[in-house]
Amino acid sequence: MRVWLKCSATATRFGAEFWIQRYDWYALSRLRSFLKYSGNEAARDGDNHALQNAPGIPELLVASKACSCSRDLEIARKIHTQACDGSNIYLATSLVDMFAKCRSMIDACAVFDRMPCHNVVSWTALVLGYVEIGKNAVALEVFTRIAAPDALSFVAALVACANLATAASDDGHQLNQDKLQFLETGMALHSRALQAGYDESIVSLANTLISMYAKCGSLVDARMVFDRAPQHTVVSWNALIAGYVENGEEELGLELFWWMVQQHQHCLPDSRTLVAALTAFTSLVSKEDGVKVDGKLVKLKGMEQAMAIHSQAVRTGQDKQVYVASSIINLYAKCGSMVDAILAFYRMETRDVVSWTSLILGYGESGEGELGLELFRQMQAQGCYPDARTYVAVLRACGDCADRDENVTQVDGKLVKITSLEKAFPLHCQASRDGFLDNVFVATSLVDVYAKCGSLLDARMVFDRMQYHSPVSWNALILGYAENGDAEVALDIFSRMRAQDGCEANDSRAFVAALIACGSLVALELGKVVHGEVLRLGLETDTYVANCLVDFYSRCASMASAHRVFESISSSSRNLVTWSALMCGYSRRGKTDMVFSLFEMLKNEGHRADGITFLALLTACSHAGLVERGKRYFQEILSSQETKPSAQHYDCMVDLLGRANYLDEAVLLVKSMPYKPNVVTWNAVLGACRKWKNVELGRLAFNTLVELNEKQASTYLTMASIYGSVGMWEEQAKILSMKRLARPWKEPGVSCWTDHHGVVHRFRAGDCSHAQSEAVGIKLKQLLVRMKEGGYVAQLSSISCNVSDCQKEEALCEHSERLAIACALINTAPGAVIRIVKNLRVCDDCHQATAVISAIERRRIICRDSSRFHVFEGGKCSCGDFW
Repeated sequence: MRVWLKCSATATRFGAEFWIQRYDWYALSRLRSFLKYSGNEAARDGDNHALQNAPGIPELLVASKACSCSRDLEIARKIHTQACDGSNIYLATSLVDMFAKCRSMIDACAVFDRMPCHNVVSWTALVLGYVEIGKNAVALEVFTRIAAPDALSFVAALVACANLATAASDDGHQLNQDKLQFLETGMALHSRALQAGYDESIVSLANTLISMYAKCGSLVDARMVFDRAPQHTVVSWNALIAGYVENGEEELGLELFWWMVQQHQHCLPDSRTLVAALTAFTSLVSKEDGVKVDGKLVKLKGMEQAMAIHSQAVRTGQDKQVYVASSIINLYAKCGSMVDAILAFYRMETRDVVSWTSLILGYGESGEGELGLELFRQMQAQGCYPDARTYVAVLRACGDCADRDENVTQVDGKLVKITSLEKAFPLHCQASRDGFLDNVFVATSLVDVYAKCGSLLDARMVFDRMQYHSPVSWNALILGYAENGDAEVALDIFSRMRAQDGCEANDSRAFVAALIACGSLVALELGKVVHGEVLRLGLETDTYVANCLVDFYSRCASMASAHRVFESISSSSRNLVTWSALMCGYSRRGKTDMVFSLFEMLKNEGHRADGITFLALLTACSHAGLVERGKRYFQEILSSQETKPSAQHYDCMVDLLGRANYLDEAVLLVKSMPYKPNVVTWNAVLGACRKWKNVELGRLAFNTLVELNEKQASTYLTMASIYGSVGMWEEQAKILSMKRLARPWKEPGVSCWTDHHGVVHRFRAGDCSHAQSEAVGIKLKQLLVRMKEGGYVAQLSSISCNVSDCQKEEALCEHSERLAIACALINTAPGAVIRIVKNLRVCDDCHQATAVISAIERRRIICRDSSRFHVFEGGKCSCGDFW
């Protein structure tokens, strides 16, 4: 027969008739499938000839069994036609089974209903048929009509119960009502099976019971059945291990896996066992804190485990199985070792879309998005077509490119990453062409990518066209607006999501997005409301949410609340993100002693400081002018084996030296740093030159910045300010003339105050568009009179233009932060704390004026600018006038 199948050119009518005459029905089925695949219609004629001459019941029984294997409904119906009236119970039962295997329950029920009597085999065939087509509830109902079910009947019913439990919605690691209901049903079936004399000694029944209990979430019962079973096959091991993994008990699942490997050499793990173990490893690795190795974040403990299980797969010969190899690739990628992932990929004999997707996703998540995009192109060039998961992976890689893209262009007043958009658009078009935009995961990934590119118009367009909005898609849009400076829109969408999905929506990521938006607006009261919802829903134990709460309160300068949340997190749950969030908060507040104290506590608890931790330390030193201490921390980074200093660390060190008037040393560091100095680096130098009126080094920084980006208006304005501060008006005029010729983009200064209703009051310099602009103007005039009576003298050097002193003073009074403060003063009760946020650095005069206002109004005024917090109280600022 094998020789015959290989010779398709000679598979003629004669050959078909030859096999039909021999009544080799299994061979006929194989031959027919082969000929049909090769386009030879001789097989069809052969079937007709065979069925017309088919003898009695024995041959029909053989034919129905063969057809059950091939699952060919067309042949099944022809066999049925030859079966006469179906009075023979054995033949009728075989026909029911045949139609059930062919997934035609209408035909199966028709045969079943015409049977003169029914036995347990025919009933069980019907139950298994309904399980096969996914009608598990109907299968259980049919099972209840069996008078005396046998072991196979119980197996069929238990499979239906397990399938229903799998399909039931799951709220995490706890059983919901549906699963409890199916668990009760499964336990009743188990009890009835025991009463009928069928126990765990029947291997198929024991294996099915283990799987059912595991899928219903009752691992205790699953383990009891497993322990009572006299014989353990690889199927029973797989059912229990997978059960632990699927129910969030990855460590117990892995413990069982290694027990199986070490203590039961007669029962070797198969591909399913290894995939379950690899899934458990991948889940545990995602919770591990990584360390920097050659600039890459690597999970060292996870790497050891990955190599151990990879070796086990090689020993058992399973490493070349497609799903096992794909899982190994995914695990290495999650560990941060793309070298091992790519080696595993190229060792595969055949590569499918799953393995390609795993590697693309790994590059996207490891910060090598460009390689992920290139791999996507190679995949298609080799004839492997992407599926929905592939598009999610490649869009993740595209999002990583957007995260690292510094090529920002202003479009309609918004900062957009054009280069990244040019990568996203073709992927969007291809996904649309392939029909994957209706997939909620692909659409959500597009929303996320467009938001990261700064194109919220495209993100909103994709979102609005989605037929169904998952919590993840809502979160992607909310987070996109929050991170692109549209925090009030983000909060509005958050409110819409809550109203639409109901107040019981408990996706932690939605609250994280809302807290980020509140933090960017310094909207403390509104954030407290969100915190209350988090507590009501019991989400405060989620480490991600808890870390975000610490960060939110830190960004609102409410360090007491931030520290309380920090203390509420168990020491085992605190990670480097938790510590860094609190340290950054104290650093922005200028509480350097607390930053250093937390750093020592962090080390005492066994944590290794990462790049973000050291960045908080250097920032604290910079704001406090602690040059020598900053140098010691920087040297610690340079000598560290785990942490490689990044460009940000160098930029922070340059800023530290510049603020403290170590300008020559700062420039030497810039010239010696292993990274190419960028706009941020030279801006730090130029800003320090303005502070210390250093014209010579200011020129150097200015010329370099113009070469890097001539379209940045702040470069010209800062240099003009330097010249203006020393009276070099001709040079200032030349700089301003260069600015006019370059036509650069200037980020407008914007200050915001959020009232207790969550309404954001946004102001720009000289803004008259606010509904209370007249009242705000009157308040500012009243304040100016009282301020001058108290000895306030405007620092006219804050205005670099060569205009009259009167015009300079008038312009200073209309700065955005003063408008926001005045609005807050007239809309809040006396003594209430005022919190405002400004997107740029507070000018010297506004800093002095706010301090005076805090004394006059007896208010605590908290202002967060682009670099730190300023807490004004009693006429003084927490920064000590050093910022």
